[in-house]
Amino acid sequence: MIVLAAVLEGAFATGILELSTFDVYVYRDYGEAMVGRAAPYRDFAVEYPPGSLALFVLPALVSDDLTAYQLFFADGMLVAATAMLAGVRRLERRVAGAGVATTFPVVCVFALAALLGSVAFTRFDLVPAALTVGALLALTADRRLIAAVALGAAIAVKLYPAVLLPAVVIHVAQRQGRRAAVEVAALTLLVVAIVYAPFVVLSPSGVLESLDAQLFRSLQIESLPGSLFAAVHRLFGDLPPQSDYYDLPGRSADIVGAASAGIGVSVLIVLWIAQARLPAAPRTLIRFSAAGVATFVAFGKVFSPQYLIWLIPLVSLVGGVRGRIASGLLFVACLLTAVGFPRFFDALRFDVAATPLAAIVARDVLVVSVVAVLSWPRSFRAG
Repeated sequence: MIVLAAVLEGAFATGILELSTFDVYVYRDYGEAMVGRAAPYRDFAVEYPPGSLALFVLPALVSDDLTAYQLFFADGMLVAATAMLAGVRRLERRVAGAGVATTFPVVCVFALAALLGSVAFTRFDLVPAALTVGALLALTADRRLIAAVALGAAIAVKLYPAVLLPAVVIHVAQRQGRRAAVEVAALTLLVVAIVYAPFVVLSPSGVLESLDAQLFRSLQIESLPGSLFAAVHRLFGDLPPQSDYYDLPGRSADIVGAASAGIGVSVLIVLWIAQARLPAAPRTLIRFSAAGVATFVAFGKVFSPQYLIWLIPLVSLVGGVRGRIASGLLFVACLLTAVGFPRFFDALRFDVAATPLAAIVARDVLVVSVVAVLSWPRSFRAG
C-alpha cells in the first residue's frame, strides 16, 4: 500500500492522472452539517445509505480545514484498500488450497487500484468493497452469520452488495441447508434494517427520497444505455438542447433505461439459476458474485467511474483462464476510465464530444464482455 500511495502521488504530480475531488466536497458538507448537529435526511438531503455517514463525519471531527479533510478521508480509504487487499490474499489462499495460491489476484487488485487512483481514494466505495470481500471470506470458512453481518453492513454503506445476497443464499442452502440460508438472508436484512431504523424514525420521507435517488435515477450518459443513446443521436440526429448532458431526460431515454434495467434483471435471474444448478464451491460463489455485480454495473442507468472498484476484488479472484480473461478486460476498462476521467468529462458532459463518448461506449462494452466471460458455461479450462 505504501508503494501504491507513492505510485499515485507520482502519477498525480506528473499529470498522468488527474485528481477528482468533487465528491469529497459533498462529503465534507455532510460532515460539517452533522458536526453542527443537523440531522441527516431530516435537516439536509443525503443521497447515500446511512451506513456511509460515519465516513463523512469522522474527518470533519478532526478538522474543519478542507485540505485536512481530504487527507484524512483518503487515509481512511487507504485503510479500506489495505483491508480489501489482505482479504483478497487470504481468500485466494483458502479457495486455491495450500501451496497452490498465486499472486495474480493481489497483483491484479494493486494494478487496477493504481489505475483508478483518481477516484478510488476520493470516493468511499473501497469500504463496501472491503466488507464484501470480508463476507465472502467468512462464507468460505462456513461462518455464515459473520458473513451475513458483513454483507448487511456493506449494503448499509452502499446498496450494490445486495446483488450478492441471492448468490450467498444459494451457496449456503447447498452447503448447509435451507434453514441456514434463511438465517443468513434474515440476518443480512436485519443488519440493514438496524442501520436504517433510527433515520426512518427521524425522517421517513427523507429516507424515501434518498432511496428514490439511488434506485430510480434518470438515464446518465456514462451508462451503457445512456452512452449508446447519445451515440445514436450523435450519428443520426442531435440531442435536445440542454445545459448539460449528464442526465438524459425524456420519454425515449426513460424507455431505453428501463429496457436496459430489464435486461440486467433477466441476466441476474439466469445467473442465479445457473449457479443453483452447479455444485456448491467457493470458486462458483466468487464467480457468480462477480458476474452479478458486473451485470448490475453494465446494465444500470448509472455507471460512475468508482463503480469499477466494486468489480476489482471479485473479478481478480475468479481464477483460471476465465478469471484472467475477465481481469484483462476489466484492466482495459479501468485504463479507459483513468485516461478519460476527470480530464475529458466536461467535454462529454457539455458537448457530447466524439472521443470521450467513444471511450465510454468501449468501456461499457468491455464490462458487458466481463459479464459474458464470467457467465459463459463450460468453455474455459480451469475457470
